[in-house]
Amino acid sequence: MSQPPFPQDARFSQPLPPYAYRDDEISLVDLVKTLVKRWKLMALVFVFTLAAALAFALAMPQKYEYTTIYTIAEVNAETPLESAAGLQTKVDNLYIPTVVRDFLPRHQLETVPFKLNISNPKGSSLITITSQTVEDNESLVQELHGAITARLKGEQDAHINHRVELLQQQIGAARAQIELVKKAALANSGELIASFTGTINGLQAQINNFQKGTVFAIANQSLQTKGISKTLVLALGLMLGAMLAVMAVFVREFIGQLCASLQEETE
Repeated sequence: MSQPPFPQDARFSQPLPPYAYRDDEISLVDLVKTLVKRWKLMALVFVFTLAAALAFALAMPQKYEYTTIYTIAEVNAETPLESAAGLQTKVDNLYIPTVVRDFLPRHQLETVPFKLNISNPKGSSLITITSQTVEDNESLVQELHGAITARLKGEQDAHINHRVELLQQQIGAARAQIELVKKAALANSGELIASFTGTINGLQAQINNFQKGTVFAIANQSLQTKGISKTLVLALGLMLGAMLAVMAVFVREFIGQLCASLQEETE
């Protein structure tokens, strides 16, 4: 049995018309020829993009990182006065809001022009305050960092002073007991005096072990700038310029062919 010349549709008795196939593939040679033909457009887009990147890099302000380091006060060599995590939370939620509320109206500012980052290096008894900003804000950073660390150190010093006063009161009470024992002339007065003396020495050792918090540096400026470097901006400008230049050529070519096609249809 012979086959029909065209495929049949099950719903219609008439054969389907043949499908006209057009070869729309573009070879690599055609692509290169298009780029060469539109080299002026490519150069214009590339130069414009690179100039914009250069202008942005030159106008981009240079930021530095300012660091303040505070050593947490200690009860003894192994025990901090407060835990680093608790102290960091206190600084974030108590000291900074209080200091900022006083700082803003004094300088007629609505917001602080830089961020305050509080951290505790792992395994250390340090609290660090860091801010990234331009050099013009250095005095503001120093003032704000200094106010925060002053509040921090002042409260910790007050805690230590209070503990020292309590220990000194206990020492005074022990010395008073020694005087009473001496006056009473008891049979075991020597043992009692030795016991009270040991207590006094232990209390005095606790006082001597206290170490107050220390501020190492206030808003110490980094040696190198922080943030996106100008070199990186120029490198990105080169890459973006090359990409946009190629894209502009193909967009221009597409628009040209589309306009020519529309013109043929109207004719």
